[in-house]
Amino acid sequence: MLVGAAVLPALPFGVAAGWLGIERGGSALPLLAAAGALAVAGGIGATMVLSRRLLRPTAALVARAEAIAIDAPPPTQWVLGVAELTRVARALDVAATAMRDRESAFAAAFEQSTVPMAQAECGTAILLRANAAYCKLLARTPEEIIGQPFIDFVHPDDRAEDMEAFLRLCRGEIETHVQVKRFLRPDGSVRWVKLSTSPVRDAQGNVTRTVAVVTDVTGRRAAEAALRDSEARLKRVQRIGRVGGFEIDLRSGENSRSAEYMALQGLRAENAQELHEDWVRRLHPEDRERAEQRFWEAVSDTSGEVEYAQEYRIVTPSGEVRWIAARAEIERDAQGSSLNMLGAHVDVTELKMAEAAVRDREHMLRVALEAARLGTWDVDLRRGTASRSARALEIFGLSAEDADTAYPRFRDRVHPQDRPKLEAAVASVRYGAAESYHLEYRARRADGGWGWVESHGSVAARDPVTREATRLIGTTQDITERKQAEERQALLAREVDHRAKNALAVVQAALRLTAKTDIKSYVAAVEGRVAALARAHTLLADAQWNGAAIRALVEGELLPFLPGGGRARVHLDGPPLLLLPAAAQVVSMTLHELATNATKYGALSVEGGEVRLSWHVAERRLALRWEEHGGPPIPDAPTRRGFGSRVVEATVQDQLGGTLTRHWAPTGLVVVATIPLERAIMGSADSAAEP
Repeated sequence: MLVGAAVLPALPFGVAAGWLGIERGGSALPLLAAAGALAVAGGIGATMVLSRRLLRPTAALVARAEAIAIDAPPPTQWVLGVAELTRVARALDVAATAMRDRESAFAAAFEQSTVPMAQAECGTAILLRANAAYCKLLARTPEEIIGQPFIDFVHPDDRAEDMEAFLRLCRGEIETHVQVKRFLRPDGSVRWVKLSTSPVRDAQGNVTRTVAVVTDVTGRRAAEAALRDSEARLKRVQRIGRVGGFEIDLRSGENSRSAEYMALQGLRAENAQELHEDWVRRLHPEDRERAEQRFWEAVSDTSGEVEYAQEYRIVTPSGEVRWIAARAEIERDAQGSSLNMLGAHVDVTELKMAEAAVRDREHMLRVALEAARLGTWDVDLRRGTASRSARALEIFGLSAEDADTAYPRFRDRVHPQDRPKLEAAVASVRYGAAESYHLEYRARRADGGWGWVESHGSVAARDPVTREATRLIGTTQDITERKQAEERQALLAREVDHRAKNALAVVQAALRLTAKTDIKSYVAAVEGRVAALARAHTLLADAQWNGAAIRALVEGELLPFLPGGGRARVHLDGPPLLLLPAAAQVVSMTLHELATNATKYGALSVEGGEVRLSWHVAERRLALRWEEHGGPPIPDAPTRRGFGSRVVEATVQDQLGGTLTRHWAPTGLVVVATIPLERAIMGSADSAAEP
């Protein structure tokens, strides 16, 4: 091609216009035409020569521009020729357009990205660009961020590390930097971020700016902090609760144990990977077989129905015995084979000790309740139900099937006259007037009779709103025997009062009727009669005023004359009988008077004299016979009765409704006293020991 006018105007260098602008007129035109022809020919030739040198690099530029435009690798062969200048211009234009498109795409992606990003200038550390996500993260507008040093938005504690990394990136010492730091917001709040920063280089390879991609990790940091706090609390709880965790790989035997597990087992850190056999050796000898069997039962189970939970004792290396409560879950594969065991050990030594102490106290309480014959009960006032111990059931004549007898049914077993006071006592504690009550009342017994019951009740629970008692607990004791004893005591007190007054009346009579001419004999007579009454009172008191055995009474009055070291002078004969208190006093004074007279005037006044005393029951009367033998001769019966005789006769007749007769036989005095049976005896002497 020799005419380049059609091509040159398209060149971007501006040469064609100057060249075509030469003036065409003038006298030198022919010459110039010839010269021009030569010049053109020479120029074309030179152009053809130089084109290869000029267009070789130009072709390379074109190829690279086209490659850039289509994002393809550059060619290795160059196309040469003047026509390629047009291609150069066109390729450069396409490349510029592609670059602008890419820049626009990058800007759009940068701005619209949900990932916070920013660019900072190396020389000034000023933020050149920040996308919306970055601005939102810092809670600031673009105007507040762009043009400001990035370090102004960093927490003071993180600035030194951040600036050091930025400078190293700008110096080209590192290609990337990842850092976790804190951003400050205007309200003073902090956002934790993970920053990944890379350098941006110019055409000469110098770092001119940095690009940072930011990830907000505030939530993750909070979660991590919460997790750390939770783990710390868990460890603290485990330490406080003495709970140790463990995990065992049942295939390899590898295991891990928490620090608290090691502590409560008394192990050191080097024992953390102990074997199953080591655990077995620590088991208490009495628990070893059972605990190991339970472990293997749970591990070998393929159904997943066997739960691993047991309690056993261990012996620590120091010799201390501890109770352990072990629980674990076992992970199994699809076939049911055990893979992993995850569980916990709890030190329940103190609990076991407390349980043992409770058992001991319960045993002591049962013994005390049994010794005191106390029954216990528990009443649910809301449901109207109650539970009672065996002793309580026995007291109320109920069977074991009645242990949960409803309260109304139990109330019906209370004596009708005592029912109102029981209901009043229960109401007083139920509605808050009192917290406990103490009551004695009568209740139906198993034999159908009425027995006395002493009950103590107290509030065990109240409704938190109404404060009405919802549960009562208490004890019940059968006090029938005590009540009977109290009645006997009251009767006895009245009897003692009555008898004491009678005795004083007898003493008064003795004082009045005893002859006063001889002071010495007067005193002796009074002392003897009072002593006889005292002996009778002693016998009655020993028997709790339930009567006096007649033989013991007789022996007490006639003791000096009964068998002892020498020959017996008094002979007794009669069945065992229990005299009533009034009869005992009369018989005692009668025997005293008879023995006194026999010692002074009768059979006991001479050597060889004897007395026979007998008694028997006939025709609903008690008969006593006093018969003397071997005494002084009796020429005639006395015509005058002495004081003692009068006192005895009056006492037997007036107090007991009996009779007393005397007969002066040749062998000696015979006295017979008879007393109505209902006023004389209580029963046999064998029953005297049983009130």
